[in-house]
Amino acid sequence: MQRRSSLILGFILLGVLGMGMALFYPQSDEEKIAEQLHGLAQAIGFSEPIANPVFFGSALAEHLEPYMTESVQVMVPEVQQHLPRERARLALAAALALSRYGSLDVSLSDLAIVLLPEGANVTAQARVTATSGSEPKMDRRPVHFALVRESGTFKVSSVRVEPPQ
Repeated sequence: MQRRSSLILGFILLGVLGMGMALFYPQSDEEKIAEQLHGLAQAIGFSEPIANPVFFGSALAEHLEPYMTESVQVMVPEVQQHLPRERARLALAAALALSRYGSLDVSLSDLAIVLLPEGANVTAQARVTATSGSEPKMDRRPVHFALVRESGTFKVSSVRVEPPQ
């Protein structure tokens, strides 16, 4: 019985210690950047068809606000036209382009973060899975992000997607 009480007390102490470290141990810049980029990937995804691209674009612009600067440059090799730099207009253009898909899942892996005095440069592997009709389509390729620090928060100012390999 005493051994069981000691084990329970030990687990409680470990839990309190873990919570204390989580609360009082600050995140590193690399952790903050990774969190921002994973949040951005989640914000772009959707699980059901886009019924109204204008409405979706407006909602997407709001979802992107914590992750992207007001003016952001996006370069995708398959898009020959010039993409808007203003976040709200870019979100609308993305909604129009993505409206042909039934769902979209974006994930990032293998983040290589280089901290700079004014922000960071990150290279990652992006995996995009989309459904068109009933067929899922998957693409995986490198993506380069430039981030700037705005009031202590890292925000994406540029995205460059590599061509398919």
